[in-house]
Amino acid sequence: MDDEFLELKERLINSIFKIKHLGFVFYYGMDKHMTEHGLNMTEVTLMNVIKNNVSDSVENNGISDIQKHLYITKAAVSKMLGVLEKKGYLNRKTNTHNRRTLSITLTPKGREILKLLDNDIENMLIEIIKRLGKPDIEQFILSINRFVDVTSGVIE
Repeated sequence: MDDEFLELKERLINSIFKIKHLGFVFYYGMDKHMTEHGLNMTEVTLMNVIKNNVSDSVENNGISDIQKHLYITKAAVSKMLGVLEKKGYLNRKTNTHNRRTLSITLTPKGREILKLLDNDIENMLIEIIKRLGKPDIEQFILSINRFVDVTSGVIE
């Protein structure tokens, strides 16, 4: 391998680790806000999965949808639902249209907390977009998507 390839490979690895670090910075920046409300990132993600659920709808996201989205077991989802219910962030009840499924909905308190956290994230992202500018953000999104597609093809 030539020196140019080796140098490019090192820069790529360095950039991947920077993105990973950025994920931690972003997560821990949000973690302060989540901790204030007794939540972690997985719980907030679960709440986002069910935020559009309405009582007794057949269109609701259920336990299997949550499981697939979070890549955790159904038992872990059930446990997390119990924790969030005790905290007052969601309600669980038997769906009247299909008694074999649960109707999982956010409480007003859960919606309020999710809205606050979404506003925090939105404000951070707006500031990032303002500082980088639309052309750089567009190019970044295209590059990341292409990198993910190519990497997935190589790994599979």
